Amino acid sequence: MSESWPAFYLDQFKSRKVGLACGLSKARDTNRKLPHLIFSYNCGWLTVNCILERHPMARIVEVLPYDPTWPQIYHGEVVQVASVLGSNLVAPHHIGSTAVPGLAAKPTIDILLVVRDLQILDDANTALAALGYQAMGEHGISGWRYFSKKEGDRHLFHLHTYAEGHADIIRHLNFRDYLIAHPSEVFDYQTLKQSLATQFRDRPAAYTAGKADFIHAVEKRAAAWRAGLDQDIG
Repeated sequence: MSESWPAFYLDQFKSRKVGLACGLSKARDTNRKLPHLIFSYNCGWLTVNCILERHPMARIVEVLPYDPTWPQIYHGEVVQVASVLGSNLVAPHHIGSTAVPGLAAKPTIDILLVVRDLQILDDANTALAALGYQAMGEHGISGWRYFSKKEGDRHLFHLHTYAEGHADIIRHLNFRDYLIAHPSEVFDYQTLKQSLATQFRDRPAAYTAGKADFIHAVEKRAAAWRAGLDQDIG
Protein backbone atom coordinates (compact mmCIF):
# COMPACT_ATOMS: atom_id res chain seq x y z
CA MET A 1 0.00 0.00 0.00
CA SER A 2 1.31 3.48 -0.82
CA GLU A 3 2.19 5.66 2.14
CA SER A 4 2.99 9.34 2.53
CA TRP A 5 4.63 11.44 5.22
CA PRO A 6 2.41 14.14 6.79
CA ALA A 7 4.09 17.03 4.99
CA PHE A 8 1.67 19.59 6.35
CA TYR A 9 2.65 18.82 9.92
CA LEU A 10 6.30 18.76 9.00
CA ASP A 11 6.02 22.24 7.48
CA GLN A 12 4.17 23.46 10.54
CA PHE A 13 6.90 22.11 12.76
CA LYS A 14 9.72 23.66 10.74
CA SER A 15 7.97 27.03 10.72
CA ARG A 16 8.02 27.31 14.51
CA LYS A 17 10.91 29.37 15.92
CA VAL A 18 10.89 28.19 19.50
CA GLY A 19 13.91 25.92 19.62
CA LEU A 20 17.62 26.52 19.71
CA ALA A 21 17.93 23.29 17.78
CA CYS A 22 15.52 21.18 15.75
CA GLY A 23 15.97 17.52 15.00
CA LEU A 24 13.98 15.30 12.64
CA SER A 25 14.43 11.61 12.15
CA LYS A 26 12.58 8.63 10.73
CA ALA A 27 12.18 5.78 13.16
CA ARG A 28 10.59 2.39 13.45
CA ASP A 29 9.62 1.34 16.94
CA THR A 30 9.35 -2.41 17.47
CA ASN A 31 6.05 -1.83 19.25
CA ARG A 32 4.55 0.13 16.35
CA LYS A 33 3.21 -1.33 13.14
CA LEU A 34 3.97 1.76 11.04
CA PRO A 35 7.05 3.93 10.82
CA HIS A 36 6.68 7.37 12.33
CA LEU A 37 8.29 10.78 12.58
CA ILE A 38 9.98 12.03 15.71
CA PHE A 39 10.10 15.80 16.19
CA SER A 40 12.28 17.21 18.93
CA TYR A 41 12.16 20.77 20.27
CA ASN A 42 15.35 21.60 22.20
CA CYS A 43 15.07 24.90 24.00
CA GLY A 44 18.18 24.42 26.12
CA TRP A 45 16.36 23.84 29.38
CA LEU A 46 13.49 21.82 27.90
CA THR A 47 13.21 19.14 25.25
CA VAL A 48 9.79 18.18 23.89
CA ASN A 49 9.41 15.11 21.69
CA CYS A 50 6.44 14.69 19.38
CA ILE A 51 5.67 11.50 17.47
CA LEU A 52 3.54 11.51 14.33
CA GLU A 53 2.53 8.20 12.83
CA ARG A 54 3.03 7.52 9.17
CA HIS A 55 -0.41 6.47 7.98
CA PRO A 56 -1.48 4.63 4.81
CA MET A 57 -3.20 6.73 2.18
CA ALA A 58 -6.99 6.65 2.31
CA ARG A 59 -8.94 4.03 0.44
CA ILE A 60 -10.02 5.37 -2.96
CA VAL A 61 -13.76 5.48 -3.69
CA GLU A 62 -14.34 3.85 -7.07
CA VAL A 63 -17.84 3.60 -8.54
CA LEU A 64 -17.88 1.45 -11.66
CA PRO A 65 -20.57 0.78 -14.28
CA TYR A 66 -22.74 -2.23 -13.52
CA ASP A 67 -20.96 -5.51 -14.24
CA PRO A 68 -23.24 -8.42 -15.23
CA THR A 69 -20.70 -10.86 -13.76
CA TRP A 70 -21.30 -9.61 -10.22
CA PRO A 71 -24.15 -12.09 -9.55
CA GLN A 72 -21.91 -14.93 -10.75
CA ILE A 73 -19.10 -13.78 -8.47
CA TYR A 74 -21.60 -13.69 -5.60
CA HIS A 75 -22.79 -17.24 -6.25
CA GLY A 76 -19.25 -18.57 -6.50
CA GLU A 77 -18.30 -17.02 -3.17
CA VAL A 78 -21.46 -18.17 -1.41
CA VAL A 79 -20.65 -21.78 -2.31
CA GLN A 80 -17.34 -21.49 -0.45
CA VAL A 81 -18.84 -19.72 2.56
CA ALA A 82 -21.73 -22.19 2.79
CA SER A 83 -19.28 -25.08 2.87
CA VAL A 84 -17.79 -23.57 6.03
CA LEU A 85 -21.03 -22.63 7.80
CA GLY A 86 -22.84 -25.88 7.08
CA SER A 87 -26.25 -26.36 8.69
CA ASN A 88 -25.93 -23.11 10.66
CA LEU A 89 -26.57 -21.19 7.45
CA VAL A 90 -30.29 -20.60 6.90
CA ALA A 91 -30.10 -18.48 3.75
CA PRO A 92 -27.65 -16.30 1.80
CA HIS A 93 -28.71 -13.16 -0.07
CA HIS A 94 -26.93 -10.89 -2.53
CA ILE A 95 -27.48 -7.33 -1.27
CA GLY A 96 -26.09 -3.87 -1.86
CA SER A 97 -25.60 -2.06 -5.15
CA THR A 98 -23.95 -4.98 -6.97
CA ALA A 99 -27.22 -6.88 -6.49
CA VAL A 100 -29.25 -4.32 -8.46
CA PRO A 101 -29.06 -4.81 -12.25
CA GLY A 102 -27.92 -1.68 -14.07
CA LEU A 103 -26.74 0.17 -10.96
CA ALA A 104 -23.18 1.52 -10.89
CA ALA A 105 -21.37 0.41 -7.75
CA LYS A 106 -18.12 0.00 -5.93
CA PRO A 107 -16.82 -3.45 -6.99
CA THR A 108 -17.39 -5.01 -3.58
CA ILE A 109 -19.87 -7.88 -3.30
CA ASP A 110 -22.10 -7.56 -0.23
CA ILE A 111 -23.48 -10.84 1.05
CA LEU A 112 -26.18 -11.11 3.71
CA LEU A 113 -26.11 -14.36 5.66
CA VAL A 114 -28.95 -15.51 7.89
CA VAL A 115 -27.74 -18.02 10.47
CA ARG A 116 -29.34 -20.00 13.26
CA ASP A 117 -26.81 -19.23 15.97
CA LEU A 118 -24.25 -16.42 16.16
CA GLN A 119 -22.17 -18.29 18.72
CA ILE A 120 -21.73 -21.16 16.29
CA LEU A 121 -20.82 -18.59 13.66
CA ASP A 122 -18.18 -17.13 15.98
CA ASP A 123 -16.68 -20.61 16.31
CA ALA A 124 -16.26 -20.62 12.51
CA ASN A 125 -14.04 -17.52 12.45
CA THR A 126 -10.89 -19.55 11.90
CA ALA A 127 -12.43 -21.46 9.00
CA LEU A 128 -13.66 -18.21 7.43
CA ALA A 129 -10.20 -16.70 7.90
CA ALA A 130 -8.87 -19.57 5.76
CA LEU A 131 -11.10 -18.22 2.98
CA GLY A 132 -9.57 -14.77 3.45
CA TYR A 133 -12.16 -13.19 5.75
CA GLN A 134 -11.29 -10.95 8.66
CA ALA A 135 -13.81 -11.12 11.51
CA MET A 136 -14.84 -7.65 12.65
CA GLY A 137 -17.33 -8.71 15.34
CA GLU A 138 -20.50 -6.69 15.88
CA HIS A 139 -18.85 -3.61 14.38
CA GLY A 140 -21.23 -1.33 16.28
CA ILE A 141 -24.48 -3.21 15.56
CA SER A 142 -25.94 -5.56 18.14
CA GLY A 143 -26.92 -9.01 16.88
CA TRP A 144 -24.73 -8.71 13.80
CA ARG A 145 -21.38 -10.06 12.67
CA TYR A 146 -19.33 -8.39 9.97
CA PHE A 147 -16.54 -9.92 7.90
CA SER A 148 -14.34 -8.32 5.26
CA LYS A 149 -12.28 -10.00 2.54
CA LYS A 150 -9.63 -7.88 0.87
CA GLU A 151 -6.90 -8.06 -1.72
CA GLY A 152 -4.38 -5.44 -0.65
CA ASP A 153 -6.48 -2.33 -0.04
CA ARG A 154 -9.32 -3.54 -2.31
CA HIS A 155 -12.48 -4.74 -0.57
CA LEU A 156 -13.66 -7.82 -2.46
CA PHE A 157 -16.47 -9.17 -0.27
CA HIS A 158 -18.37 -8.10 2.84
CA LEU A 159 -20.37 -10.59 4.88
CA HIS A 160 -23.30 -9.09 6.81
CA THR A 161 -24.41 -11.89 9.11
CA TYR A 162 -27.54 -11.90 11.27
CA ALA A 163 -29.38 -14.40 13.42
CA GLU A 164 -32.83 -15.38 12.19
CA GLY A 165 -35.47 -12.74 12.89
CA HIS A 166 -33.19 -9.70 13.05
CA ALA A 167 -35.00 -6.59 11.81
CA ASP A 168 -32.14 -5.53 9.54
CA ILE A 169 -32.56 -8.60 7.34
CA ILE A 170 -35.84 -7.43 5.81
CA ARG A 171 -34.54 -3.84 5.69
CA HIS A 172 -31.67 -4.89 3.41
CA LEU A 173 -33.90 -7.07 1.25
CA ASN A 174 -36.60 -4.40 0.95
CA PHE A 175 -34.03 -1.85 -0.18
CA ARG A 176 -32.66 -4.17 -2.86
CA ASP A 177 -36.03 -5.36 -4.15
CA TYR A 178 -37.52 -1.86 -4.17
CA LEU A 179 -34.69 -0.51 -6.31
CA ILE A 180 -35.00 -3.43 -8.72
CA ALA A 181 -38.71 -2.64 -9.09
CA HIS A 182 -38.18 1.14 -9.51
CA PRO A 183 -35.67 1.99 -12.28
CA SER A 184 -36.11 5.75 -11.77
CA GLU A 185 -34.87 5.39 -8.20
CA VAL A 186 -31.90 3.40 -9.49
CA PHE A 187 -31.00 6.27 -11.80
CA ASP A 188 -31.26 8.81 -8.97
CA TYR A 189 -29.14 6.67 -6.67
CA GLN A 190 -26.53 6.11 -9.35
CA THR A 191 -26.31 9.82 -10.12
CA LEU A 192 -25.82 10.60 -6.43
CA LYS A 193 -23.14 7.95 -5.98
CA GLN A 194 -21.17 9.05 -9.02
CA SER A 195 -21.28 12.66 -7.86
CA LEU A 196 -20.14 11.76 -4.35
CA ALA A 197 -17.39 9.49 -5.67
CA THR A 198 -16.01 12.42 -7.65
CA GLN A 199 -16.32 14.83 -4.73
CA PHE A 200 -14.95 12.49 -2.07
CA ARG A 201 -12.60 10.25 -4.05
CA ASP A 202 -10.17 9.77 -1.16
CA ARG A 203 -12.68 10.25 1.66
CA PRO A 204 -14.76 7.05 1.89
CA ALA A 205 -16.42 8.05 5.17
CA ALA A 206 -17.67 11.28 3.60
CA TYR A 207 -18.87 9.33 0.56
CA THR A 208 -20.89 6.99 2.78
CA ALA A 209 -22.29 9.85 4.85
CA GLY A 210 -23.37 11.63 1.68
CA LYS A 211 -25.61 8.69 0.75
CA ALA A 212 -27.27 8.40 4.16
CA ASP A 213 -30.29 10.67 3.64
CA PHE A 214 -31.12 9.12 0.28
CA ILE A 215 -30.81 5.59 1.65
CA HIS A 216 -33.00 6.32 4.67
CA ALA A 217 -35.67 7.86 2.46
CA VAL A 218 -35.63 4.87 0.12
CA GLU A 219 -35.79 2.46 3.06
CA LYS A 220 -39.01 4.14 4.25
CA ARG A 221 -40.55 3.94 0.79
CA ALA A 222 -39.35 0.36 0.44
CA ALA A 223 -40.97 -0.68 3.73
CA ALA A 224 -44.30 0.87 2.66
CA TRP A 225 -43.99 -0.74 -0.76
CA ARG A 226 -43.35 -4.16 0.79
CA ALA A 227 -46.27 -3.75 3.16
CA GLY A 228 -48.51 -2.95 0.19
CA LEU A 229 -47.33 -6.04 -1.65
CA ASP A 230 -47.94 -8.22 1.39
CA GLN A 231 -51.41 -6.74 1.77
CA ASP A 232 -52.24 -7.43 -1.86
CA ILE A 233 -51.06 -11.01 -1.49
CA GLY A 234 -52.99 -11.42 1.74
